[in-house]
Amino acid sequence: MMSRLKDPDAFWRAPERLYPEPKLEELASSLVRLGPVHWKERMFFGGARDPHVERITGTFPAGGARSRGTHPIFVLSTDPGAVRVCPCSTKRWNARRCIREGCVLEITGRTMEKTSYLVEECAFLLPRDPAFWVSLRFWGRVPESCLEQVESP
Repeated sequence: MMSRLKDPDAFWRAPERLYPEPKLEELASSLVRLGPVHWKERMFFGGARDPHVERITGTFPAGGARSRGTHPIFVLSTDPGAVRVCPCSTKRWNARRCIREGCVLEITGRTMEKTSYLVEECAFLLPRDPAFWVSLRFWGRVPESCLEQVESP
């Protein structure tokens, strides 16, 4: 049977109106994993494995290659094909900004139990290899009002 489409490949390049952006707020109660294509600035994820983070940053966290622990990551910016993130820590790490304890995250309504410092000096582009991001758990999006400047010691 002959396709009646003038451009048969058009089906595979489906316009956005066929696949609209998901309404994350409607999925919040069951939303745990979120593919990088849906990541936005100020999103917060838990579970970045320390050895992976240390391999990428070269410095963070201390002892990461030996560690079996994890650290959260924060989305600094998104561009087509590139997501810039930084690790977070409950230790200060010369951070200039932090997410304050008690912050209620957008989308999920989850509350930050501790202050989380953004280790922006160790920022990196999210690897395309799913081995890095497949285990990350979506915690929510940090409201601008929860990002605070850290005073110099």
